[in-house]
Amino acid sequence: MDQKPRQFHSFETAVDALLNTLGPVIRVAAPLGLGKPNQLINLLYNRVKDLPDRRLEIYTALSLDIPSPQSDLERRFLSPFLDRHFGPDYPVFEYLKDRRHGELPGNVRIHEFYFQAGQALHADSAQQDYVSLNYTHVASYLVECNIEVVLQLVACRQTDQGPRYSLSCNPDLTLDVIDQYRKAGKKNPAAGSGPPRTAFSGDGCRSRSRLL
Repeated sequence: MDQKPRQFHSFETAVDALLNTLGPVIRVAAPLGLGKPNQLINLLYNRVKDLPDRRLEIYTALSLDIPSPQSDLERRFLSPFLDRHFGPDYPVFEYLKDRRHGELPGNVRIHEFYFQAGQALHADSAQQDYVSLNYTHVASYLVECNIEVVLQLVACRQTDQGPRYSLSCNPDLTLDVIDQYRKAGKKNPAAGSGPPRTAFSGDGCRSRSRLL
């Protein structure tokens, strides 16, 4: 990918750029738990689903899903918590919906090293593509897998020195992967998505020219 940072103002143009830049096998990684750009990942996943000549491999962990209350008691108990915790417009991962129903397309694989409790029960593809990793080995493993893009949720703040970007949530492995790529002499794999409500954390802040 180009070393000079590029900015896109829609998920569609960002995904177009990824598809036009990357090869037939697209290998992306995303942070554990929160920190994933759900909307960007969903759009990339849905686009590749309709492209049988392309393959998508997603390396991540703890893809959070919203519990689905089954009974009236469960619904009355969970609904207030779900509204506060996830909000009314949390974008659920499309690959989780398909995997849950055994409909994950043959040209997509999801490799996770940590699951939400009970999520992989009765999900053959999730168990078959599970990766058993110690947390300290994840960054080097991703370098060995030749990950092309790390998709990370970011926050932006305008300053006198120009825009500053914060990885905001679960940035530890993203920074480790970038460091490992630099040591290996490979191109910087970082890419960020910045919804306006994303929290800005000063400790995770790096300048655009340094990180993205």
